[in-house]
Amino acid sequence: MKPEITLLPRPKRIETGLGLLPKDVSFYCRFSPNLTQQAKRNLFLSLSAISPDFGVDIPEGNSVVPVDIQLLNKDDFIRQSKLTELQSIPEEAYILDIGDLSISIQAQHERGLYSAIHTLQQLWKDGGNVTLPHVRIVDYPKRKMRGAHFCYHLVDRTRPYSAPNFETLMLNIDELASYQINTLLLELELLFPYEKHRRLSSDLAFTREQLGLLVEKTAQYGIELIPIVQCLGHAYNVLQFDEYKHLRELPDKIQQYCPCNPKVVSFYEELVDEYLEVFPDLKYFHIGGDESRVLGECPRCKDKVEQFGISRLYVDHINEIARVLLKKNIQPIVWTDMIEHYPESIAHLPPELILMCWYYHPVKWSRPFKGDLLRSLKNRIIAAPAIKFGSSGNIAVDYNLAIEGMAFLDKHSESISKEGLIVTNWMKNIPHDFSMYGYAYAAEAAWSGIPDLKDFQRRFVKRHFGCDQQQVAEVYHMLSANVSFEKFKQDSGNRPHAEKSDDLIEKYHWSGFLMPFAEDVQEHYPDRLNRLDHSGFSIEEKINKYILCATDAEKRDYLAQMQSNLKQGKKALTVIWQYLRSIKKNQNEWGLLELAASALVYKSRLGIALMHVLGSNSGKLDGAICDELEELFEQHSELKEKMRTALAKTHFNELADIVTEFKFPKPEQEVLAQLLHKAGRIPKKEMAVHQALR
Repeated sequence: MKPEITLLPRPKRIETGLGLLPKDVSFYCRFSPNLTQQAKRNLFLSLSAISPDFGVDIPEGNSVVPVDIQLLNKDDFIRQSKLTELQSIPEEAYILDIGDLSISIQAQHERGLYSAIHTLQQLWKDGGNVTLPHVRIVDYPKRKMRGAHFCYHLVDRTRPYSAPNFETLMLNIDELASYQINTLLLELELLFPYEKHRRLSSDLAFTREQLGLLVEKTAQYGIELIPIVQCLGHAYNVLQFDEYKHLRELPDKIQQYCPCNPKVVSFYEELVDEYLEVFPDLKYFHIGGDESRVLGECPRCKDKVEQFGISRLYVDHINEIARVLLKKNIQPIVWTDMIEHYPESIAHLPPELILMCWYYHPVKWSRPFKGDLLRSLKNRIIAAPAIKFGSSGNIAVDYNLAIEGMAFLDKHSESISKEGLIVTNWMKNIPHDFSMYGYAYAAEAAWSGIPDLKDFQRRFVKRHFGCDQQQVAEVYHMLSANVSFEKFKQDSGNRPHAEKSDDLIEKYHWSGFLMPFAEDVQEHYPDRLNRLDHSGFSIEEKINKYILCATDAEKRDYLAQMQSNLKQGKKALTVIWQYLRSIKKNQNEWGLLELAASALVYKSRLGIALMHVLGSNSGKLDGAICDELEELFEQHSELKEKMRTALAKTHFNELADIVTEFKFPKPEQEVLAQLLHKAGRIPKKEMAVHQALR
């Protein structure tokens, strides 16, 4: 019987045999002579990361299996692969052959050898400690660049951001490499260890030694590393400090640099030079440039806008920044939203500038997809969907929206450019651990195309959790507590052209507006110019919003949302408990998913109970509601401590407390205690404290 082979991404061609190659042997690598010494070193490091049994010397003994790693010319590769249908061979195309007595890896380009090794890594893990299947795989990617974004933009010990610590980042790279991710978009900002501008580094910043290890690991896997440093908007990490206020567009706004201030460009070059000290072999550098919300407001900028227009103001600044990088032989990358808003001067953009189109959902996003405009440009374009984006609560990633958004952008960006797809993942209060499901989906889309969701889930849970139950992945969607747009159209009668119906879209926007009593950190921005405010709604603000100041119709809607969330949370817990013993890997994430489901149940019960107590005219608390409030009081403490402990394993330990405090704030528990005191009840935990103090 042929073994079942479960790979992610799914290969184009795969032929399995009946035999098995034992792994309790010695493997030695034989490199083709046309590979450079550096390439041999990095490829060997990739193989030795799979197993220490891979060597470069022929070992003594009979149990010896050669691993032939060959770089072929074009004709030989086409003959061996039989990829005659392709007009040109992608650089990462490869052939992997595992037989009785050998392993063969062949490619036309060095990058293809890495791809084959990443597939071998998955096969190796599937065989446990025993065997490898006899198999021949011929594969190649749909897109040249396939990337994952890690955002540390405003991480310090004062804000409730959930961000992976260095050890978790490195482990994530190991897994992403196996999924054929070949690009790491790294937004360090406050976590970069500046020396000339030390004020810009958080006390949680990575060390230069740590980043050196990161460089080694990405080289080992053939992963391109691309830093992001904002050159115009989103410059809070710099402009929050008085030392740099002379670079602001407006004296009292820290969102944006002034594009007419010549000191901005020279300052930016100093930042770039510090990055090059740590990452000396960069080919690309992302300069940001998105959401510049106060463009053209200082006196100098107003004068230029009057003469040349706001588009020229923006494009001229981007060109100056781009020249800084081009003279260092580095290709600049810029977000496209400002170019889409002000397209009048796009002809002045340098052709070397790479454009990154970030677009997250066909309905739930604030601007339309500008496919026709982007198609008219000659610049290379990279598509950038998202995992975490917008505001959808602090419980879990809204994967109903994220998956729809990725599928939409992958499909619609193909006619613009097949250059690449890099999935973004913005800082939120949601545990970073939940991101790998989205990273893997994007990796599959960029390599093989949008997959059948259930088939992808089956392969993902096999790879990520080490189990065979596809239903495990449904937990991510249950915790989204949002209605997918396709399902929403069906539930609304599936009217023709529903995606263009304003009333339907308005209702859909409400359906995923937020999670009552479990909102995201960004819900409290007084404006969109200061992202340093992550206070979120206080419990008093939540009570006012959902209960005291809400109309009867709004209360009914909020109650329906909470009842739906409660149902989803309980459903997720059932699945999580059912498959608890099936989870062989990433158990901490499974534990966090259980806590997320428990938190969704708790927050929903909290909101429903408070609406019952504070929204009624009588104000009386019967025994049943008092029991409910007391149970919620106890659960608050229990969930808070468990969440803090679980987050500390994969996140910055210094942030575990503040992240958890945001999810389960002390004033929330105090409100429960006050209501119980009003009814003459003292929570058991509070009573135990009083007794201990006597």
